[in-house]
Amino acid sequence: MLLRLGNKISSLFIYANGFLLLTVVFMPFPSCLVGEHILTDHAGPAVVLYDSTMALQAAGWILITQAALKGHLGKSENATLQIRRNGQFGFFAFALYSLLAMLAI
Repeated sequence: MLLRLGNKISSLFIYANGFLLLTVVFMPFPSCLVGEHILTDHAGPAVVLYDSTMALQAAGWILITQAALKGHLGKSENATLQIRRNGQFGFFAFALYSLLAMLAI
């Protein structure tokens, strides 16, 4: 969705997108750990790793939206407002997953 809101690209945006994609590629590992250990004594560390990965993914989303805003990459003023709202969701997700990781300890 974010890529449809822009009409330009910047090097900072490409690096932020690379970081976000790296977190997406890593997701199967903590997901598998949670699936294997959810009903055992090792569920806490598995959930912490999963939530930490999700927090990093939210950080990637924050980076990509900030890069789009900083580089004025939005197609229109309306698109820029949507990018800003998406960035706010990233901050909310980062705070939520960080809190959940702390609670799982």
